[in-house]
Amino acid sequence: MVVRRALTTAGVLGALWMAGCAPQRPFEPLSTAEAVTRAERELQPLRSFRSKGGNLGVLLTDEKGSHRFPLGGLNVLFDGPKSLYLSASVPGTPAALLIGSNEEQYWLGIKPQVSTLWWGRWKYVDQPCNEWRLAAPNRLVEALGQVNIRDLSGQYLGPVVQNRKPFHVLMYLAVDDEGFWYIAREIYLDPNDRLSVAKIMYLDPQGQADMEMRFADYRFVEDGEHQGYVPERIELYWPKDKSHMKLKLGPIEAREEFHPRAFQMPDKTLYERAEQVDIECGNE
Repeated sequence: MVVRRALTTAGVLGALWMAGCAPQRPFEPLSTAEAVTRAERELQPLRSFRSKGGNLGVLLTDEKGSHRFPLGGLNVLFDGPKSLYLSASVPGTPAALLIGSNEEQYWLGIKPQVSTLWWGRWKYVDQPCNEWRLAAPNRLVEALGQVNIRDLSGQYLGPVVQNRKPFHVLMYLAVDDEGFWYIAREIYLDPNDRLSVAKIMYLDPQGQADMEMRFADYRFVEDGEHQGYVPERIELYWPKDKSHMKLKLGPIEAREEFHPRAFQMPDKTLYERAEQVDIECGNE
């Protein structure tokens, strides 16, 4: 009786599965060339879009403890590869967060309590002389779908694929201060339905995570020939700083053009303080 009941239950569950859900694609290992080729063909990121009415949750940890900021009214303008405008506010208060970048500069502004604008230049974004850590613009741009599968900048060696079921993991190597190679970046590709980026990890020479980005709920947006995928849920973690940022995008609209001033850095005089994060890198 027990065996029969188990078989009957299995049969019912199997029937429900076949009737209501399509089985997942069997995991098939890929070579590096196959993984890169498929990723470049199937990721199809939306290069330019607008999203309005989302939410942003921020957790920041400093010497005084952890601070949570639930922000609403998330508005995002994005025109790849570098132009970004992101704003959000604390409901019922004048507090507001502004993050942006263009081809030359990037910035983070907080008002009114802090009333500070931090800003820097793209050409120094990954340099040791740059003091910027959280919400780095190159990581935010990548989080919005502009993932660089082939590193053409020469920053990394790779990728090389490692098949870790259920993911195909693209690994990228860098050289530490002592001249040793280490795995500095990993892109986790989810093979179900189509290849999509599930997670990106940035690692230090000791193998500890400097930053982790997670992506979910990809949405296909189409407006004529302007089309592609955007992750509606994006989470950015900085484990060493015990901080994170979680975005839930609102309705997404494909856009081909934006106002010329959409990605202009705000006037520094609108803030009580303006701090250049890469001032040690030089003035050229």
